[in-house]
Amino acid sequence: MSSKIAELAGRIHDNVLRLDAHLRDNGLPSPSFDEDGPVDFGINSEAIQIARDTALGSSLELYKLLLGPALCLRPVYNGVSLQAIWKYDIASKVPIHGEISSRSWLKSADSAKSIFVVF
Repeated sequence: MSSKIAELAGRIHDNVLRLDAHLRDNGLPSPSFDEDGPVDFGINSEAIQIARDTALGSSLELYKLLLGPALCLRPVYNGVSLQAIWKYDIASKVPIHGEISSRSWLKSADSAKSIFVVF
């Protein structure tokens, strides 16, 4: 009988193979964090979406098990910064190819001005 972590790893492997085959068979791009990579998967198949969701859920469970209870229950390091990036839509104000100064960004982010101090 396999351990829980081996079972989860197998489930991840099987479902990722299904997802990968679907992407290749349908000429869809592979997931990537490249700046020109796909924004989403373009999955129209319910079975493949279930495989993706199963792989994600199993990955998260495996990750938590491998961390163990002591690390798993700690708060996310610097999670407040990520919440601010999401809440104030900061990422959409930063050009993909280039940079933006804090002052320029603040001019385009009226709702976030109250949380930032510009010197």
